[in-house]
Amino acid sequence: MPRVSGRAAAGEESPLARARALIDRHFVLPDVRRILASLSEKWDRDSADWAEQVIAVLRERSPLSMAVSLEVVTRAEGSMADVLRGDLDLTRSSFLNGDAVEGIRARIIDKDNAPRWRFARIEDVGAADVAKMFESPWPAGEHPLRDLRS
Repeated sequence: MPRVSGRAAAGEESPLARARALIDRHFVLPDVRRILASLSEKWDRDSADWAEQVIAVLRERSPLSMAVSLEVVTRAEGSMADVLRGDLDLTRSSFLNGDAVEGIRARIIDKDNAPRWRFARIEDVGAADVAKMFESPWPAGEHPLRDLRS
């Protein structure tokens, strides 16, 4: 059956379902460097083609944002109020210290699709750089969302 716009036709397994084992194998790793290293290992031809495509996409993205996104998943615990406070802190950091503004410039404003990320490669992003993105600029008693209850 033919595919329509990258979707699986009725009765056909979707591309995401076919890649599930590969996703689980590589993206379970604790940091983006190791994910890229795992994707770079030699696999069978179908897996290698998929891995090459994924590596190309990851190499285009903001290294800092990828590392921060993975850390968000790791930290995904706590009350709803705590999560929302952390999300506000991270959103602020993403615009002040991260690559959000540069990504918007490259894709939407100038449309040159040539972002100049803070870090050129994921290998250049340190744990301290990631941790800094999660720091709140407000003391707990002065946080704009301090009155939220769990």
